[in-house]
Amino acid sequence: MQRDGLVSIWDDRSIPAGSDWADEIDQRLEAADMILLLVNADFIRSDYCSGKELARALERHRDPADRAVVIPVILRRCDWEGTPFARLQALPRDGKPLSDWETADDFYTAVAKGLRGHIRGLSAPAGAPPGGGAPIPMSPAPVSTPALRQLPERPWWRHPSLILGLAAFLALIGLAVGGWWQATAEVGR
Repeated sequence: MQRDGLVSIWDDRSIPAGSDWADEIDQRLEAADMILLLVNADFIRSDYCSGKELARALERHRDPADRAVVIPVILRRCDWEGTPFARLQALPRDGKPLSDWETADDFYTAVAKGLRGHIRGLSAPAGAPPGGGAPIPMSPAPVSTPALRQLPERPWWRHPSLILGLAAFLALIGLAVGGWWQATAEVGR
């Protein structure tokens, strides 16, 4: 998606030493068009993630004047069905965590296809069915999300916050997979 110009990469590892990481994350959260929740027990247990970041993300998601969309991505088995974001459609669409997939590649493919479909839905002409195969517009035009939220007049692919949010998601997915591989390697010994 980065190669196609759909996203750009940013994650919290891009914060330089000596910077106020909380302020940087808050600024990125405020600027994001798409906020991905990387759901596992650690995320749910974190006071900072679930108290501060999640609360603000859901406020933005519920505000019809805001363009932010929150998408939970289920990484590991946990009791996420009782959370404030449980009503949101998760990826993968069946909510099956990474550990339940035959391969990590199958999981990532399902998540990537879900995100790509959502991004294409953002670029669909008003009144068209979301993700209905509409081509991604290559010139500036007003577009609407399936929830009929209006995006700014500039093309959606020029929203660095969307790209940065997806980049952060991909970086965290990489960390989760690394931990998963390490854990399976230790079990196999």
